[in-house]
Amino acid sequence: MNLEEFVFQHQKAIPERLLAYGFQPTREGYDLKCHLLSDQFEVRLSININGQVSGKLYDCETGEAYVNLHTPQAQGPFVTMVREAYLELLEEIARQCFVYQPFLFEQTQRMSQWIEAHYGDKPEFLWQNDDRHAVWRHRQTGKWYAIMIQVEASKLQLSRSGLIEIINVKIDPQKRDLYLQQRGCKLCYHMNKKHWLSLIMDDSLSDHSIQSLLSESYVLTAPRKKVA
Repeated sequence: MNLEEFVFQHQKAIPERLLAYGFQPTREGYDLKCHLLSDQFEVRLSININGQVSGKLYDCETGEAYVNLHTPQAQGPFVTMVREAYLELLEEIARQCFVYQPFLFEQTQRMSQWIEAHYGDKPEFLWQNDDRHAVWRHRQTGKWYAIMIQVEASKLQLSRSGLIEIINVKIDPQKRDLYLQQRGCKLCYHMNKKHWLSLIMDDSLSDHSIQSLLSESYVLTAPRKKVA
């Protein structure tokens, strides 16, 4: 994880705030140029249309890129001072131009909002300082009916690489093979593959389809009705 990823993970850029700060719109997103450490360095930041932030530092005297900024092996008092100043700038931009968003994918965020609106449940992050796993519990039983996991795409045999978000839902085992025919539905990762299904939160499944599966999972984790 590089410096920009560290600061801006789970942060969403607000365009009007970026413009107010001094970012300039481009075809690819937004760019900013500013100086650091009494004009010793020029910072060039870019935010692409997906909200990913990248940055480079240039020596104002020589015009050359200061590659030590992103070289973990480079250590010493000077490079440490430069990194700290750069991080302070990034953190200031995060505070002024971004808002916290706990999930990586927009669809995960929408589903979390839908769950709260329909069932009154908020995501529960199971471990301190770990936002890669969250669950939603049925209020009457305490059972999980939705589990969010951030996982490498390769773990689900996807052709792409990088982190993705999935939501695991409980299903009727007799419907599993039918569900698996849909794009975005996968054999469950990290849970019982007969009774659970993994849904990829990349808009390959419609919100309506995911909401239907969440509703089914909610019903399946509700208290069992007593037989008279």
